Amino acid sequence: MNKKALILGCGDLGTALGLNLIAQGYQVTGIRRQADKIPAPIQRLSLDLYQTFPEPDLISIHSLIYVILTPTGRTEEAYEATYGRLLPQLLKYLSQTRTTDNLRLILTSSTHVYPENEGGYIHEGSQTSAYDYRSTALLKGEQALLEHHPQAGICVRFSGLYRSNSDYLKKQLLEEKPLGNPDAWTNRLHREDAVGFLAHLATHEDPQRVYVASDDEPVTRRNLFQILGKKWGKVPVFHETTKDYGKRCSNQKLRDSGYRLKYPNYKAGYGL
Repeated sequence: MNKKALILGCGDLGTALGLNLIAQGYQVTGIRRQADKIPAPIQRLSLDLYQTFPEPDLISIHSLIYVILTPTGRTEEAYEATYGRLLPQLLKYLSQTRTTDNLRLILTSSTHVYPENEGGYIHEGSQTSAYDYRSTALLKGEQALLEHHPQAGICVRFSGLYRSNSDYLKKQLLEEKPLGNPDAWTNRLHREDAVGFLAHLATHEDPQRVYVASDDEPVTRRNLFQILGKKWGKVPVFHETTKDYGKRCSNQKLRDSGYRLKYPNYKAGYGL
């Protein structure tokens, strides 16, 4: 495999990944609508993938391709436009412009494709389902990867990504509104580990076709907010009932791949 990597959808996650790969000796090209937001030394190209795909000559010289697409919003139309329409078209185009020889194509997806809502564990072989608009669109994209890149394609299903300084959960506590589904299980992965694992897959000798990417420790919303509340000096208030118990993600295949989490649980990630 040559040391050229192409990142289609080089946003925040893709940019961090690109810098990580460059540190490993890769030459990296990143594509996004506003390429001026991509820092050097990543080579950058402005392109709206909803309108135009990269030239075949650019595709053909890369042996490592990441597809990291993000919908423009959390609406049915946005998800369908990105994962349901754009992604299948893009993956088909890539298969037509790049032979599978020495190609590794890594697609980011989500554990949202698993319908489990009773608190059970899920893994790569668990049943997926198109049970809402998000899972429906995501599975269309994943199916296109399987159809057009059965040998070269790797699908990484991320749980909730977060940063150590993220204030998303803090805002919920500060609002002092009752928090729903207190006994539902939640799963997360620090963004540094998301980047680290994607980079790890670049050189893995025998990768799996699908990975669940989450940390070692699912936690209920009740326990999570109680512990974070102590950190931030707020006592959380909960609704009394739980309607959806969520899922617990098993990351056994991630660990079997040889990747070692920098933040194995939310306590490490939030500095608790």
